[in-house]
Amino acid sequence: MTILADQSLLKLLTNRLARHSFSQYWQGEKGIPVHFVQKMMGHTDIATTKSYYDTTPDEIIQAIKTLAFKK
Repeated sequence: MTILADQSLLKLLTNRLARHSFSQYWQGEKGIPVHFVQKMMGHTDIATTKSYYDTTPDEIIQAIKTLAFKK
């Protein structure tokens, strides 16, 4: 791999990481609904925004607790 290719890969990974971190922060930590984050990120397709967000273990635990106590 050439230095130029290494730099291109680094830029791609850095951009992906920045978008992922932005999405995780606003959706996961701040609880901002995905459609607002979609607008903040400038995406026309909400699926693109969703691709940058990963459900956290705490969110899964909270969902299970919520479902377990509903009757």
